[in-house]
Amino acid sequence: MKSIKHLGVFLLLLSIVALPLAASPLGGSEGGSGLLLWQKDGTKIGYAFSEKPVITYTGSDLVITTTHAAVHYPLALLSRLTLELDGLPEGIAAPTISEVKFSITPQGVEILGEEPGSSYRLYNLEGRTFTNGRIDAAGRAFIPLADLSKGTYIVKTHSASFKILK
Repeated sequence: MKSIKHLGVFLLLLSIVALPLAASPLGGSEGGSGLLLWQKDGTKIGYAFSEKPVITYTGSDLVITTTHAAVHYPLALLSRLTLELDGLPEGIAAPTISEVKFSITPQGVEILGEEPGSSYRLYNLEGRTFTNGRIDAAGRAFIPLADLSKGTYIVKTHSASFKILK
């Protein structure tokens, strides 16, 4: 209970810091800005935003919201959150932890750094699959969202699952 209370205070402070952030795409050789979710199993999931995100939590979920989508992520899977601003300073080595990144825009979800050949799936709360496929050899995939009606959808990959509210 104490760690959830501390996480709540941290999320509140993080949302104050993240609100003025106009994030560029996360990752790549030129660095970038975004929110990193560190899972308890050691994997790291990154979110890049084309607009200012709002970070809150509801019940047992972390909620990252923009004007076009909301992502719900179970707090039970998280060990910490970090805000990455334009890469790492010189003199600090980048971590060697596997890094899966999700970039969510009104057009869709771009997946970067996932295991090549692994599968992904987009489905609704009733279990109806809207699209599925395989991650390409470069560890990338794109899931279009533009043609979907408003509702709650789940994106499932090899290393993460999360809800999107459209």
